[in-house]
Amino acid sequence: MKQRFSKLIYFVLISLLFIFTAQDINAAKTYDGTVVPLIKSTINAGTDYGFNGILERVARIGSLLKPQITDTEGNVIEKGTLVLTLNPKYWSAKVQAAKSQISASKAELLTAEEDYKRYKYLVALHFGDLS
Repeated sequence: MKQRFSKLIYFVLISLLFIFTAQDINAAKTYDGTVVPLIKSTINAGTDYGFNGILERVARIGSLLKPQITDTEGNVIEKGTLVLTLNPKYWSAKVQAAKSQISASKAELLTAEEDYKRYKYLVALHFGDLS
């Protein structure tokens, strides 16, 4: 009887394995409805401005999606419309900082050249090879 029971268990397990593998697990799924974002966030763009974005569409991996660009009220933005203006104060400050860095680097180079000449003279004086 014990052998009969083990054969029955074996048969049931093989049957279940066949049933579960017969279904297409990787079948494509389609969903109908509206996607609602769970989180709305601000993405910093490396300047003092940010992009306020929301999730509007979800695409399959590998597919191309070219959504329309809309404003905060949902109106479609036409080609040629001014979308972004940059703060000139921010960029002029960046230019001024770069110019200051150039001036500092030139001063540091001049100091290094003078130090080199002075050390060269001192070494020649110390070793008696002054020409």
